Amino acid sequence: MLKSLLKKVSKGMCMMILESANKQQLFNLKKRWLRIHPADNVLVALTDLHKGEEISWEDFHCTLVTNVSAKHKFAMTDLAVGDKIIMYSFLIGRAVEPIRQGETITTRNLRHDTSEFAYQAAEFKWTPPDISKWRERTFLGYQRSDGQVGTGNYWLVIPMVFCETRNVNVIKQAFEKELGFAQPEIYRHQVADLVKLYQEGRQAEIENYQSKEMSHATGEKKIFDNIDGIKFLTHEGGCGGTREDSVGGLGRVVVAHRVLEQH
Repeated sequence: MLKSLLKKVSKGMCMMILESANKQQLFNLKKRWLRIHPADNVLVALTDLHKGEEISWEDFHCTLVTNVSAKHKFAMTDLAVGDKIIMYSFLIGRAVEPIRQGETITTRNLRHDTSEFAYQAAEFKWTPPDISKWRERTFLGYQRSDGQVGTGNYWLVIPMVFCETRNVNVIKQAFEKELGFAQPEIYRHQVADLVKLYQEGRQAEIENYQSKEMSHATGEKKIFDNIDGIKFLTHEGGCGGTREDSVGGLGRVVVAHRVLEQH
């Protein structure tokens, strides 16, 4: 009886493992590619895809005509020279040679392009509160040409692809330094003093070294008086590792910065 029971349990566990494996395989198949926004005309490979693979969902079907490496894009439709390539619902480039449906997008067949910059693409309607008792009050701010107001004028740099964080940090260092927004390098100057003393063999002076007084206000002179700062919004979460962080979280951060600028 015990042997029979063990046999049934073992068989049941094997079936559960097999069922779980089948579900996991189905899950992986569904996650092999991604359409980031319904308006996009490219898909993103989440794993290496191979020439001849069938891509299907709902009423869309295509066969890959090239290999597509993980994290690379491939065309959903045939694209002629000059056609727009849309990702995140935005223009990211144009075809510089004919691109077939199911063909990988590369630096060879794509030229970077973006839409024209524009303020306030949509109207925001709301019911303002009663502010009659503050009507005569003022604050230190400025008024925009469209009637909105703000208290600070900041440049926001937001990488559309989060694996560009390292490059953005390099840009951040260059922009902050050259445009006058970098913090004074107090400790760097102190280390430079100690290195100089060491190289000159002045050991006793190192032991008794006193750092020079340096004001925190002695940073670089700002180039643009009407720019209050530059903010670089980056994170270390990787490329699309967490959709909630990369989409919802980023959206809330941008909205928060926008609200703070206006109030």
